[in-house]
Amino acid sequence: MADSSAVKEGSVMEGLFAMYCAAILIDPNDGADASKVTTFINSLAVNTQLKNLATKESSGPRKGLYKQAVSYKQIFPINNTAPKASVFGVKVVKGSQAKQIANNPKLRVAPNLDYFETTAQKNYPDFSRVELKVVLKEKEVGTQYGDELQKLLDNAPGLKDEKQKSNFESIKGRVNAMIKAKSSTFFRKLQTVKKKYLYNNRIDVMQWQVDADGIGGEGSGGEIKQDITIRVWANGKRIFEDTINFSLKASSATFHSGGLQAGLDLLLDKFKLGLPDDKRKGVDSMWERVKSGEERTTGLTGFVDVTYRLILGEATTPSVTQSNSDEWWDLLSTRLFGTASSYSGFMQLIELNHDSIKKNKPISGVIEITPDWIKELRDTGMKLYPWLKADNLEREGSPGAIFIMPMYKGITKETNKNRALYKIRINYLRQKDAAGKRTGGPAPFKFMTDIGGKTSIIWENNRGDKYFQGKL
Repeated sequence: MADSSAVKEGSVMEGLFAMYCAAILIDPNDGADASKVTTFINSLAVNTQLKNLATKESSGPRKGLYKQAVSYKQIFPINNTAPKASVFGVKVVKGSQAKQIANNPKLRVAPNLDYFETTAQKNYPDFSRVELKVVLKEKEVGTQYGDELQKLLDNAPGLKDEKQKSNFESIKGRVNAMIKAKSSTFFRKLQTVKKKYLYNNRIDVMQWQVDADGIGGEGSGGEIKQDITIRVWANGKRIFEDTINFSLKASSATFHSGGLQAGLDLLLDKFKLGLPDDKRKGVDSMWERVKSGEERTTGLTGFVDVTYRLILGEATTPSVTQSNSDEWWDLLSTRLFGTASSYSGFMQLIELNHDSIKKNKPISGVIEITPDWIKELRDTGMKLYPWLKADNLEREGSPGAIFIMPMYKGITKETNKNRALYKIRINYLRQKDAAGKRTGGPAPFKFMTDIGGKTSIIWENNRGDKYFQGKL
């Protein structure tokens, strides 16, 4: 059994969210019956398989063995009796039957394949197929899929520890919030892409492909990756503009990670965070030697550590200008949603949490950040500026962060770091040898960009908060 302490609920949710998307695409009622959607998701998650990857574990109890992934790949309908599809009561026919029903021998279907048939459903695809692919790291999700999940669903005694149970209960709450979030942008996008080509008087054949590849995205090199991708074909033709990319989070946290050299170059060169001239000259000189490989004693990690502490401790915050503000806005948008050359379609950040009660009002567990909301905030005249917050420059590990703060209507500075739009920090890791034993203190590993906290206006659900009245 996988180690429960290694479970990442965000990774677990990637697969479950993909299964949810498949359910919505299959169900003519758009997931109106939450119990049916839950049954569908659980039936798929239980039937995932383990597969070996090409790389091997370098440490731990599985050292030398191939790394494993939790995998599910299937095209729906599986057949005309498969319970995973019939839970929604959708009729299944062969392609040859579809041609007869449509009275069209040239209908773009394969005679021997199975299709969902919903010709009686107004404004819905007449015939459709849904392909689902899920590949996730076993060490991050293994206790919440397959046989282990079945034991949790059955409340079976024995192999489960308390951490595994608490993960299960937490994830169950997130799934419930996801299923109930009918007003969310991601749900509306799913509905729109289902129906975009259906307000016509002809027979439609649709194919959707839902892809949650938590392994393939590891090669993104620090750039944002699509956690869930939905591709669409209509009547045999790929509809490129209807590729929908979702970035999914189980809780507000990191939405971008990048290398140390690129991160420090960004702070020193692009944003020039106000280091004193005498210090800046020495920093620049040594930085060139580090990048060229001449400075072997300090090295990249040592230099980044020293310089980052210097920035937090001695740099002065530059004056807020429209030009500087635009740079911080552009950095946020690029890291959240990508660029035109990197991605096509639609990307948004979704956070799935438990539903809760705040000030006697129910709060949806799904909160989102969309490109439209970022544009609306910029259009209010809001400027952004960096606040350098040193927590403890002497301690090992992270000494603090750079909070990117809003200046409402370009006039009123926000000074509460909990309302920052985002922040930049360094992730410090302790060095370990091949056996997993610690060999030294924490050292810089990556530059991380984290989304603002629950009270930040970065989250559109805070639009109506009294705090922001008159500020937007």
